[in-house]
Amino acid sequence: LVRRRGGLPRRRRPDRSAGIEIDQRPAFRALRHGQPVVCNDVETDASLSTLREQILKRGHRSLACLPLCGTGRPEAVMALFADETGFFDEEESRALLELSGNISFALVHMEKEQELQASELRFRQLAENIREVFWLTDPAKRKILYVSPGYEEIWGRTCESLYASARQWIEAIHPDDRERVLEAAESEQVSGRYDEEFRIVRPDGSLRWIRDRAFPVLRNGTEVSRIT
Repeated sequence: LVRRRGGLPRRRRPDRSAGIEIDQRPAFRALRHGQPVVCNDVETDASLSTLREQILKRGHRSLACLPLCGTGRPEAVMALFADETGFFDEEESRALLELSGNISFALVHMEKEQELQASELRFRQLAENIREVFWLTDPAKRKILYVSPGYEEIWGRTCESLYASARQWIEAIHPDDRERVLEAAESEQVSGRYDEEFRIVRPDGSLRWIRDRAFPVLRNGTEVSRIT
C-alpha cells in the first residue's frame, strides 16, 4: 500500500538517481487523481517509459494501482503486479474495483470510529474533572447512559447504583419536592425548558440543594435521541 501523508500529494523533485519524475509512477497517479491506473503490457505502455526497465527486471508484465478512498478523498493505493501480459482483463478489473471499494468502506468506518473514540475521550476528560454532575439518559429516562463521578460526592451514592436503578435519583429527592420535580422532568426535559431547584436526602440524612437542568440531544436535527 502507498499511503498519503496529509493533504493533497505535492509535486516533488525528480528522483535524480533513477531519472524518474514521481508524477510518472502509477501509484502516485492513482493517489493524485483518485482513479485506477491499469497497465496490461509494461513493455509497450508509453506512460511507463522511464520505469519500464525497473519493472521488467522484477519480472512484472502487468500492473494495477487502485486508489483507496477515505472520507471523500484517496488515502492509500493498492498496487498489484502480475508476471504475464493482459492479466488485468475486464473481469479481473471488476473484481479488484469491488475489492478496493470494500477496503475504502472499511477505511471510512475506521476513521469515523477513531474520531468517535477521540470525541468520547475528550468528553470524559471534561465530565470527570468537574465538580458538577453531568448525566445522560434515554428519552424515556428508563436508563442512565452516563453519570459523572460528581454524583457520588453530591448524592452520596455510587454511580454503579444509579446505573443499576435509574430512578434512584428521584427516590433521593425530598418528599416535599419529589412530585413537582418528577412532573417537570417528564414534561419539560425533552423541550429543553427543564430547570428545577430541589432538595435531596443523602444516605446519612443530610440535605443538599440541587439545581438541575436538562436539554434534548437531537438526531438528524429533529428526533430526540438523548437527554442530558
